[in-house]
Amino acid sequence: GDVAGAIARLDRAIAERAGAAGQTDNRIALVRQSLLLGVGRVDEARAGVDAMLARSPDDADALALRAVTLVARNETERALADGHRAVELAPRSAPARIALSYAQQADLQLEAARATMEEAVAAQPRDALARARLAEVLLTLGLRADAEQAARAAAELAPDLGRAQTTLGFAALVRQRPSEAQAVFDRAIRLDPADPQPRLGLGLALIRQGRLAEGRNELEIAAGLDTENALVRGYLGRAYDEERRDDRARGQYDIAQQLDPLDPTPVFLEGLRLRAANQPVEALAEIQRSIELNDNRAPFRSRLSLDEDMATRGAGLGRIYNDLGFQALALPEAATALSLDPASASAERFLSDIYMSMPRREISRSSALLRSQLLQPITIDPVQPSLTATNLHILPGAFPAEAGFNEYGALFERDQIRLNATGVIGNLGTRSDEVTLSGIVGRAAFSAGQFHYESDGYRENNDVEHDIYTLFGQAALTDTLSVQAELRSRRTDQGDLTQNFDPDNFSRRNRNTIDQDTARVGLRYSPSPEVDLLASVVASNREASLFQPTDDYIFDNKIKQSGVDTQLQGIYRGSFFNLVTGAGFSEIRQRNQTEFEGLTFDSSFSATERFVNRQANTYGYVNLMPLRDVIFTVGLSGDRFDNGVFDFHELNPKFGAQWRVNSNVRLRAAAFRNFKRLLIIDQTLEPTQIAGFDQFTDDLNQSSGWVKGIGVDANLASGGFGHLYGGAEYVRRDVDVPAVLQRDPPRLRTSERQEDEVRSYLYWSANHNWAISAEFEWQDIENFNQFSDIARLRTLTVPLQVRYFMGNGLFASLSTNLVHQQVEERLDPVFDETRDSFVTVDTALGYRLPARRGSISLEVLNIFDEDFHYQDLDAITNTTTRPRFIPARTILGRISLSF
Repeated sequence: GDVAGAIARLDRAIAERAGAAGQTDNRIALVRQSLLLGVGRVDEARAGVDAMLARSPDDADALALRAVTLVARNETERALADGHRAVELAPRSAPARIALSYAQQADLQLEAARATMEEAVAAQPRDALARARLAEVLLTLGLRADAEQAARAAAELAPDLGRAQTTLGFAALVRQRPSEAQAVFDRAIRLDPADPQPRLGLGLALIRQGRLAEGRNELEIAAGLDTENALVRGYLGRAYDEERRDDRARGQYDIAQQLDPLDPTPVFLEGLRLRAANQPVEALAEIQRSIELNDNRAPFRSRLSLDEDMATRGAGLGRIYNDLGFQALALPEAATALSLDPASASAERFLSDIYMSMPRREISRSSALLRSQLLQPITIDPVQPSLTATNLHILPGAFPAEAGFNEYGALFERDQIRLNATGVIGNLGTRSDEVTLSGIVGRAAFSAGQFHYESDGYRENNDVEHDIYTLFGQAALTDTLSVQAELRSRRTDQGDLTQNFDPDNFSRRNRNTIDQDTARVGLRYSPSPEVDLLASVVASNREASLFQPTDDYIFDNKIKQSGVDTQLQGIYRGSFFNLVTGAGFSEIRQRNQTEFEGLTFDSSFSATERFVNRQANTYGYVNLMPLRDVIFTVGLSGDRFDNGVFDFHELNPKFGAQWRVNSNVRLRAAAFRNFKRLLIIDQTLEPTQIAGFDQFTDDLNQSSGWVKGIGVDANLASGGFGHLYGGAEYVRRDVDVPAVLQRDPPRLRTSERQEDEVRSYLYWSANHNWAISAEFEWQDIENFNQFSDIARLRTLTVPLQVRYFMGNGLFASLSTNLVHQQVEERLDPVFDETRDSFVTVDTALGYRLPARRGSISLEVLNIFDEDFHYQDLDAITNTTTRPRFIPARTILGRISLSF
């Protein structure tokens, strides 16, 4: 372990032979340069190798060693040339092929590196170092079982070779056996105390077992042994980040970037750190830079085989865009990431978080969240109970997940317990609290949570109260098989929540209740790095009631649904294409019980009907990457639905295209047919977007139709003034909406609806502290449903916002919404106004607590208490949408804590 002493002795040996030329001198020099390279003294090793090659240009060992030094300096092309030349000169040389494999790996030719090392092992089957290197390449490819087998073979051939033990330790670590890995790394350190790699592995094994301080200490030793190792510096930065030591984390990320300017991972992690430090503007700049370094896609998956695809990263990235109000900019990034890697838990969570602020995206948001849960490794970061349900109708600004909750994600999955809590209180009788307790123990994770929300609303009988409880558990049975189970319970009691243009058009006595209990089990099996198989089975019992008393009659309708939904999905990821295919089947038994009592006329009746909703679906999507910057999505789905009256079976073609014209401009287009299935918990495994265009916009069950869209997103300018982003999209929906008139004999009626939407945005990250956004939204809905009073609804919305962030934790925002709406009613209007224009002004002030312990904020919406007329979409789509604007001042205080 005395590397300095060894080098000194070699220097003396070289000096004693000074003037004597030949192979002997070069062999001594070769050992010396190898030792220098092993302790990170790359420049000295490179100078020595160049001197060797000046004496012997065709020395294969010297060429191999120079190839490794070139890899360390990111000179990949020259490294490949030297590696190939070394193999050409010495075809049976294991060192030559090892060097070539490093160059191939640096050039992302992983399969070529694997073939090179398999040839090396075939030529030299007793070479333990060759088998250890083969194990490293197999680990990088994700072939964990094969890697462990190769590592064990290397350790058996050379039990005292530290490199073989180190590789075996990493194999155990990635196969979820940290205590075994710890013992192997300890042995490797005893064999070679100067090698930083077993110290790195030992640090990660200790952290995984919840011993963060001890693990970080080992990482510090590894960085001291090899001061120029970018990989070690990146992990040390993450350890400091996990300890919430911002300055030290920043320093290590900076060093890692200087040592390896082409690695996007430390840049991406620095972006997440900046967001946690209340610097989202700078965080976005780092995220954009990491995307550029990673072939124009967000680096959710690290190029390092030790890193899991943690959904935490996607959630962290989503928070950056949400903090800035730049959601429209984030959507194409999520679409690209999922097109390139449809099995990314991070990208799915990113998409889910972005959808959270967009109208009519509840099914898509909830579905992306489900896919993220199924794909994720065990995690300490729970899914908030409020996110497990849809159609909650929570006042703007009062949603716990909008800010604060689960504020900071873990960068290491380690044994620990975490408590998160968020509370909101405000006027209009608004109160909300959400608490989760989560933990990791070995290869299992759990979380338990509750969510309560209540508000009196802004008018009579506009109150709502929710109680949601969740329990979640996940276990990694092996490194390829993960199972999970979840229980949910929801209780809702609410009045008339519909917001009509006529402010008096509401019921003062209608009541709605929902009682739902759900159990879900899920499975993920990954037989190879390219293939993932998912399964989800959901059983749910739901009881909903509508009690409608008037002066003339009392109407009481109770609906009970119970059923099982089974979904399967397979994902294949290739070099130039990937495939997502799946199928589902559900059977939902339904009982409708209706009672009608006339008060001013003699007419009363009661009726009960029972029937079964049966549906099946299958789908296949192929993402093709024929060119570097072009992605085509081609798909086909088939749906079958039957409930005794409505019998639907249809094939739905899908097409999408994404073209990155250059580094600043991206075009998107899509055309597809869809079908709104009856989802007992509003979640599906089927992909919910194509090229960034939503497939499952919230709508009436069994509605179907064509969606066509085109969009452009651009980085308009960059410079000392900051970054300017802009984009626009147009979407056309032609929807067929069925309605059951009676069941016996069956009578069905279908009506049409046309929707045109134009959206554009302009975002400016002015400097380190300021973010400015302007959006334009135009929606024109022409409704041919004769049962709906709204014949046409046209809405223009222009949100403008300025946000300010300070490094000390303070943040503030000021925004305004310019709205113009015109309503055409089908029936003779009781209310004579048909259009209105109004402006609302909102503001917020908050502070992020030190050491990432949470945040506090005060938000005031509609500061000037503007009264206006506004029509939401509930009456058209028969869904419960979250209100965007309410004609009353809302004051909300929020506190979020994390322990």
